[in-house]
Amino acid sequence: MNSKTAVIFGSTGLIGVELINLFIEDDYWEKAEVFLRQALPITSNKISQHVTNFEKLDQYAHLIKGDVLFICLGTTMKNAGSKEAFRYVDFELPYKVASIAHANGVKTLLLVSSLGANPQSSNFYLRTKGEIESKLQSIGFESYYFFRPSILFGKRNSRRKGENFGKFLVRVLKFALVGKLRKYRGVKASAVAFAMNHIAKNGFSNKIIESEQIIELEKS
Repeated sequence: MNSKTAVIFGSTGLIGVELINLFIEDDYWEKAEVFLRQALPITSNKISQHVTNFEKLDQYAHLIKGDVLFICLGTTMKNAGSKEAFRYVDFELPYKVASIAHANGVKTLLLVSSLGANPQSSNFYLRTKGEIESKLQSIGFESYYFFRPSILFGKRNSRRKGENFGKFLVRVLKFALVGKLRKYRGVKASAVAFAMNHIAKNGFSNKIIESEQIIELEKS
C-alpha cells in the first residue's frame, strides 16, 4: 500500500480536529498538509501546519498538493455577522480551495456540508450549502463525496445556545427518529471524521452521505 498525503482545510473545528488525530494514527497517510489561521499544539512529524491568510490564498497555492482534499470549513450566521461573510466562508473559500487543489493534481474531494443542503432551498444557509455542492461537482475531481450530518455532538470552544437546544431535542426524540427520519439523528463529530477517513481510503457507493450512513459506517 502506497501511503498518501491528505490536505485539510477547517482543521480547528469539531470534525477537523478528529480527522487530524486519525491521520496521525493511520499508516495509510504518510503526511497531512494542514491549512489554518492559528497553529495547533501538535508535535507529530506527519502533520505540516501552514498558518494561512485565507484572504490571500493564492500565495499558498504551491503548497495545496496531495492525494485527497478534506474541506471542513464552515461558520454560522451569528459568527459570520452577515450573509456576505457567511457565503465567503461556506461557498467562496471552499470553491477557491478546491479549484487550486484540483489544478495541482488532487484527485479526491471530501466536503462537510449539511443535512438539508439544497441549491433551491428558500433557507439561505441550506441554499448556500447546496450551491457549493453543485459548484464543486463541476470542477472535475475523479471522486467526490459530500457529508451531510445532522446536529453534531462534540466539545466546542464556543457556546452555541440554539445548537445546544437542538442537541437536547435530538437526544430526547432519538427513538422517534426512525425510518426516513433517521437522517435527523444527531451524530458525533468523531463519527463523521471516521466516515470521511474510511471513504477517502476505500471509496463509497453514494456521493452524498447523511447521518444514518455515517453512524452505520462507524459501527461496521
